Amino acid sequence: MTSVELDLKHLARLDLEDGIKYLQGFQTDADTNREDPERVELSEIKLAPSVFQPRLRHEESGADYQHVKELARAQRSVGTETDLGKLFVMSINGAWFLVDGHHRYEAYKRNGISRPVGVSVFKGTVLDATFEATNLNTCDHLQMSSKEKSQRAWALTVATYNPDAPRQSTKTVKQIVDATKIGDRHAKQMRSVVKTLREQGEDPASLTWERARWKANGEEIIESSDDWREQQAQKLAQRLGKLFGKRLARHPDVTLRALELYSLDLYKSMLEELKGDFESAHLPTDILVGELGRKLESDPDLKETTLETLQEVEEVDF
Repeated sequence: MTSVELDLKHLARLDLEDGIKYLQGFQTDADTNREDPERVELSEIKLAPSVFQPRLRHEESGADYQHVKELARAQRSVGTETDLGKLFVMSINGAWFLVDGHHRYEAYKRNGISRPVGVSVFKGTVLDATFEATNLNTCDHLQMSSKEKSQRAWALTVATYNPDAPRQSTKTVKQIVDATKIGDRHAKQMRSVVKTLREQGEDPASLTWERARWKANGEEIIESSDDWREQQAQKLAQRLGKLFGKRLARHPDVTLRALELYSLDLYKSMLEELKGDFESAHLPTDILVGELGRKLESDPDLKETTLETLQEVEEVDF
């Protein structure tokens, strides 16, 4: 094993390409030759969602909150001694890393599972594991959205395509297509955009697929567009998930108060945004956190009461 300690916090700050390289630097023959266990303690499994979780989610592991709740409930209905299915793991630097099964992992944690859980072990490189994780996520019961598939395909293309020597690229167009389920023409377009951006001196890894296309086509990026706003929101949500995990959702009252303390102007602006959503009766569930959002959606009276309470900030007891 390498003498340098693997830093999960540093890993969380890396993009896909650098994250793959970072983890690959810690993988040794000892990992590849390690005996495959049938079960592993949940606490021994490490997370690297920036590398192995292709979904655009805000949970710490990259999992979808509602799907985790449903899985946890399903497990409780049959008994928590029953596994939800094997987690897909691989050995890196002597530790087990979760490759696929982030929703089951979070459901286990939600149910307070501390016993060993069933696992299957992936043998191969970190890059191959990344492709396998993507392939499994595009085929599982919780389908990835088209936007998620495109963004993952873009990140994988940036990480593996060498426009200066295409034959030296570590993955082919077909492998990108097979893993992400995007079209062949779409994948080839991504390679063309990578080549154009690098010729322009741009860093493709710093751009989302939408912004990369705009830049490559010489189009002006309109910062106020819905696409730009959604992209920035996704980025911020992922950063919040990495920094705070589930803490923001667990105590929404504390989160609201923290936002007020951080910036009263921001807090008031958010209240105005919420007020507009309430008045139009089209409040998207995900604009609020977890259960609170769903309760407000189903109870108009609670919506009105909650808005009034939030606006009377001087009466908030922290």
